[in-house]
Amino acid sequence: MSTKSKLISPAQIYARVKEEMRSYFNTGAIDDLLFPLWTKDCIDKFEYTYLPLREAVLDMYNYKCKLPCDFKSVREVWVTFTYDKGPITSPHVFYYQTDCRINPAPTPGNACSDCRPGYQCVPCSQTPTPVALPSLCDVPPEYVVTHKVMEQMMFRFHITGMLKPGNFKTIGRCAEDSPNLDTYAIDTFDIVGDNIVTSFSQGTIYLAYFAEHAIVPEDEGPDAGYYMIPDNEPFKKFLYYYLRMMVYRQLFDQSTDESINQISTKYQLAQSEVDTAYINARNYAISGDIYDSQKAIIRSYNRNNRFKIR
Repeated sequence: MSTKSKLISPAQIYARVKEEMRSYFNTGAIDDLLFPLWTKDCIDKFEYTYLPLREAVLDMYNYKCKLPCDFKSVREVWVTFTYDKGPITSPHVFYYQTDCRINPAPTPGNACSDCRPGYQCVPCSQTPTPVALPSLCDVPPEYVVTHKVMEQMMFRFHITGMLKPGNFKTIGRCAEDSPNLDTYAIDTFDIVGDNIVTSFSQGTIYLAYFAEHAIVPEDEGPDAGYYMIPDNEPFKKFLYYYLRMMVYRQLFDQSTDESINQISTKYQLAQSEVDTAYINARNYAISGDIYDSQKAIIRSYNRNNRFKIR
């Protein structure tokens, strides 16, 4: 599943948390150095839902090729082949006529006034040229030679097929909803290190994959290096409550016996808010739009088709 909304910087949420809890940050009891790691933990709780979905076309050579540098897991893997066959005789035929004499001597007065002797006879009234082949002007039939021209062409066709994982380790590198897990193809693929290895030596691979976490570009100023988050309210609320909870947890680990009870109460309250926010964000992440609902209805109608006797 790809991201359901665009990605933004979490800087505003960081600033809000630090402003609301500034008494702890101003005293130096805690800092925001772990905020990016906690943000990554929030994204990982939703597995592949908020990871970027990207595409790549790879050329296989000697049974393997390099994976993209930001590759994380497989969404789809397809193999494509292009075959060239030919030349094939074209069904289209072209005819034309010529005078076989080297030095024709036309009879004076027999040629049309608008034509040249030895050329196609096309009177002014025949515009455009009629479909039937016109005769040569002022050329006896015994000297007329009809030529037949047949062309040749190349024929190209493509074959596309889905590959299946070759072993259990490769299955673990595929997303849970990857269609490659359910295919019955003969050709296989494996993920070995930073290479994809196939059961055929050469070919072209189409790869749809989940990339690593998106990071704010360096030209964005002070926000550069932060993990980008989806721009939807349920997730932003979940991240907000999660950061607050982790702040209380870190204070709880650093607290003394005099303040441990107070910090513990705040931590438990923050944890309950996180659980509620996570449920709302999870429901939003797995909810489908109108097109997903339509596909689910069609699948429910066709779920028993495999039991029909044809």
